[in-house]
Amino acid sequence: MGLIVAFLIWYNLVGKNNPGIYKALDGKIRGIVTTIIILSVFGSAIPSFFIGSLVVVMTLAFTFGLPVFIIKTILKSLGLIKDKEKESLNSAYDRARYEKEVNATGNKKNKKKYGSSLTGLTKSYPKRRKIVEKFSKKYSLNLTDKEVDRIVDASYTSYSWEREIYDMDQDYDILAQWYNRDTGWLRAYLRVFPIQSVSSDFDRQREICLDVFTQVLTEINPGRFATIDECVDAINDKYLTAFNEQTFMIAYRFLEANKVHIDLPSHSVLKGESELERLMHKYDEDAERGYNGSVTGGTTYRNKGVGEKLKI
Repeated sequence: MGLIVAFLIWYNLVGKNNPGIYKALDGKIRGIVTTIIILSVFGSAIPSFFIGSLVVVMTLAFTFGLPVFIIKTILKSLGLIKDKEKESLNSAYDRARYEKEVNATGNKKNKKKYGSSLTGLTKSYPKRRKIVEKFSKKYSLNLTDKEVDRIVDASYTSYSWEREIYDMDQDYDILAQWYNRDTGWLRAYLRVFPIQSVSSDFDRQREICLDVFTQVLTEINPGRFATIDECVDAINDKYLTAFNEQTFMIAYRFLEANKVHIDLPSHSVLKGESELERLMHKYDEDAERGYNGSVTGGTTYRNKGVGEKLKI
């Protein structure tokens, strides 16, 4: 029983928070517990087995307890081991985003606000995965199991991906609220395309979104359409996407911010005209085509305007 308790404590405190361990033991917990029970039953007649169990429990408690925490703290202060939280700032975008969102308060690491991770997001791998799966299903992101795993794995080494999962765990009245972040370009990309390309490196993910949006908007040439709605319909028909006016403008502004100019539809003002104005316009158009003279009863008239004629 001591081994089972020790194993379950270790798994919930350590195993679930480590992607490698969680994946290795996923679906095997019941079998491991069963094996421990069998070993315990067969070893119950041997007193030394209980002594061994006690030793294992004490070893695990020591390994993952206060002494190790103290040792790790000392080693970190000496620079002999790296701070895993700082390792999550592994790209230029991660560092810039962290500086903007966290250091803006003047407190580089507010533990009370951000918890053990940089955002305060749970460190449990299955919980992070559940957040992404639930959000993807609710808002039709079409993320595959492989892409979900890649996002969750990346969240342990990338502050930006960790922040994306953290924001997925928030409540929104409408999806537009989710777009309202500096990574709206990524969120629009994940929402509108039926097939995405997800990279664990956030700088590379930004390049992917820039390339895709540039290709789509350049090929479709929005400037040739009368309205943005007509352009959006054409994009969705051609690429089987789910753009709307809002996500289209997010993509457009993202390209503009990266010095990629795309012409938008130009809107002209519609106005009504009277029957007299219509006849005047038609009369002027005929005049431009060369119908400037006519002969009636031997008398030649040359037009000089509406209601005006000069007899020759």
